[in-house]
Amino acid sequence: MHWVETFLEVLRSPPQQHELAYLAMYLDLVRAGIIPCREDSRHFRPSHHAAIAQRIEGHLTRLTTPENEPIIRRIFTSLPSYEERFTRSEPLTRIRDIAHRNDIPKELKHEIKVTLQNKLHRCAGPEDLITSERLLSRVTQSESHYPAEFVDELRTFHQELKQFFNAQDLKERLREMADQADDLAFKQALHEFLAAREKETSRLDEAESLLRQATALRRWCLQKVSESDEANRLAYRITEIQLEQDAFMQTSALLNRIDSLEDEGWKHGIALIKEVLENLRLNGNTREEIAAILAELSSISEEDPGSNQACLRMRATLERCQRVYEDITDRILERFGKALNDLGAAFQITDEIIRQRSDDEIRRNLVFQFSKLTTWLQKRLVSGSEPRVWEAINTGEAEGELHHRITLETDVSHHADSVILVLDEAEGDEEIPNNVMGIILRHEIPHLSHLSVRARQSRIPLVTCSDPSRYEKLIATSGQPVRLKVGPEDTTITTFTDKRAPARSENEKAKEQTEQPTASSHVELQLHQPVLPVQEVTPATGGRKADSLRQLEALAQKQGASFHTLPTLVIPFAGLESTIDACETTAAEYRRLLSTLDQGATGKDRPAQQLQDLVLGLPVPKSWLKTIEQSFGSNARFAIRSSSSLEDSPGSVAAGVYDSRINIPPERLPDAIRQVWASLWSERAIWNREQNRLPHNAAHMAVIVQSLLDPDYSFILHTVNPLSNRHTEVYMEIVVGLGETLAGSAQRG
Repeated sequence: MHWVETFLEVLRSPPQQHELAYLAMYLDLVRAGIIPCREDSRHFRPSHHAAIAQRIEGHLTRLTTPENEPIIRRIFTSLPSYEERFTRSEPLTRIRDIAHRNDIPKELKHEIKVTLQNKLHRCAGPEDLITSERLLSRVTQSESHYPAEFVDELRTFHQELKQFFNAQDLKERLREMADQADDLAFKQALHEFLAAREKETSRLDEAESLLRQATALRRWCLQKVSESDEANRLAYRITEIQLEQDAFMQTSALLNRIDSLEDEGWKHGIALIKEVLENLRLNGNTREEIAAILAELSSISEEDPGSNQACLRMRATLERCQRVYEDITDRILERFGKALNDLGAAFQITDEIIRQRSDDEIRRNLVFQFSKLTTWLQKRLVSGSEPRVWEAINTGEAEGELHHRITLETDVSHHADSVILVLDEAEGDEEIPNNVMGIILRHEIPHLSHLSVRARQSRIPLVTCSDPSRYEKLIATSGQPVRLKVGPEDTTITTFTDKRAPARSENEKAKEQTEQPTASSHVELQLHQPVLPVQEVTPATGGRKADSLRQLEALAQKQGASFHTLPTLVIPFAGLESTIDACETTAAEYRRLLSTLDQGATGKDRPAQQLQDLVLGLPVPKSWLKTIEQSFGSNARFAIRSSSSLEDSPGSVAAGVYDSRINIPPERLPDAIRQVWASLWSERAIWNREQNRLPHNAAHMAVIVQSLLDPDYSFILHTVNPLSNRHTEVYMEIVVGLGETLAGSAQRG
């Protein structure tokens, strides 16, 4: 606790998300007893820890932003209580009185004094709660041998200790909160929820009402956090988080119940997914996108449910839901996966424990139930189309020898270096062998099963096949080299005529050479003007994306144009380079890390995170910010977009590879600019360049600064239909509200 406080106090700037993730996972492992608390001869009463928790909570409250809120919520759950009774100089004194009772055996008095009283006064830790629980269990099992008053006192102390460590269950916490509430409406809502929760009911409408009550109480607790004094804030925070966990269990039970319904199941499923979305929004996840989906679901409900229009809209909306849970899942893995692995290595925790904790980050999160519910609704969706043979769990392409196996536990190491598995069974918890490049599974599987998440992390295409005859034909081709291509809409499996991949034609080779992006000779890295009006940008200074905006601006200015463009400025490629070169030490380290990357470093040796950290620490000159403010005004909100030297050009597909930041106020402009710069060195961007055989030293980043539009709809317009490849057709992907879902995703809208 003291280390966490010190870290937060010495920060010169707000911590990065990955730093907060390390704090959250460290405290989580301590709380679970996986990282043990060891004494170091110093003495600290529980009041010391309570005071530290109070200061940490204050630091975190000041540091909370919409981006880091889901991580900071995790840290709150590991803090002890700092209610007044725990911050007084001698807290938890009841144990002292218990240890000095004259009506219990001397040996028991000694045990209580040594294992609890003295330990709490030296250095309180989560292990004390375990000691207290074991002692209480032993005493109550032999209750007839001990005075009832002693047992009651020990039971009361154990409850106090649970309150100190914020280890009460939801029922205990809500009862205590209801007893202390001054707000009569809130008090009544708590009592009604507790009464409904106690009641065993077979009625579906009452079960659905209970989930709505839990959601309403979460909103109430969040409101109380902003209204309450510091002493009570943490209690409301933790209650709100426990209500989210309760919603997880309720959603699981409701999904099991509606699964057995026929026609009515669809209606209840829509109501359930809306409630789950509300809960995910309360967590701080993709609030704008969830709000748009909720609005769309409400609009669809007003249409004829049997109409083709309603069916098409529902299918598109469920695909948006799928993108939401994939996005949240990716963020969870990105935030906490690396932190857990690094902490596991540092504290010598077994790989099995760390892997289990990583899996639990997904499977105990409400997004897991959301993924199951979305998949269930997609299956129940009635349409005029024929059933789909393939369901893409993870899209991508792979090549290898096709081999049939019953399960993944069957050894495949003696097969080729690259294997495409035709798999009969998967429980969803399997590890994927290193030589497996793709998986075709005979049965359905949850999108967020362990196997699916691991395939997603490893970029291994995974698809299910619902057609038995098609599956049997695949088995018959076992041993043949194939190319597996899994897309959102369809899957193709191409068998080679020989044991090698077909050689590329000379025309293909020539096309690849002409379409390969050129190196930095076509990029202007001399800084003449740090912030350019879009009318002055060129591909050499700001990239093809920025240059496309210049062309749009020119079209909008022509007589008879039927559209307007947004005010736009561009920080050219030379902006990042000059900022790096401004410090000789920084420049030397940057070039060294880039050299390591260009030499083919892989795995842990790949300096992606170091490059990102270096860029995230760069200063953004105040003169640049002043120029932007003078152009847009001090109250503007911005869209900060990437424009790299290796995207939007023939031979380089980079949609969604680099980051953009939306809805940025002026005070957060420097962070947003740095984040766009740093996305040049994300694992995703590095992998994309390597897949396209692009040199890393040819990668440069310009930043597009635009005023934020508040749209009713957003769209991406393809001037060639990407599904049919017909030049005579245009294809539009559209969403309600902001277009981040489209611009930030490789999947369809």
